[in-house]
Amino acid sequence: MLRVGVKKLRFREKYLGYSKKNASSKYKDMIMQHNRNIESSNSFRDLECWQKAHEFVKMVYSITKAFPADEQYGLTSQFRRAAVSIAANICEGYRKVSVADKLRFLNIAQGSLEECRYYIILSFDIGYINRETYEHLDYLISGTSWKLNGYAEALNKKRHQPKSTSE
Repeated sequence: MLRVGVKKLRFREKYLGYSKKNASSKYKDMIMQHNRNIESSNSFRDLECWQKAHEFVKMVYSITKAFPADEQYGLTSQFRRAAVSIAANICEGYRKVSVADKLRFLNIAQGSLEECRYYIILSFDIGYINRETYEHLDYLISGTSWKLNGYAEALNKKRHQPKSTSE
């Protein structure tokens, strides 16, 4: 297993049930669960990555209400748009027919997620949010990232599986 930072490892242990000992089997179980979810979901709302992203968007809207009025068309607007883009791109990619199209939209969502990571750091550094809010947003975006990456990886594995031919 690659060397993981203590903070990430604690996050995984506390919120995802991972430890160094069971990480590889838990990871395989997670991929299998994602494959089952992909095949059995009826709506983007069933996707855990969308659920996490939606929770993050609601928190961003709540927190940015307290940003200064002169940021309304600056950081507040950019932060909200990027947060909404994460969930919206998951939705948009959900009903695409080809796996390549689905992955393209998930990649856009991942880009928006990383943009939001920066806005979280910036908001903290310039004093718009306190440490507790920073850590909460970091927790939410890390969970979203984890689920989004797992979903994308499951789709990618599905894409590369050899197609069986029936006789």
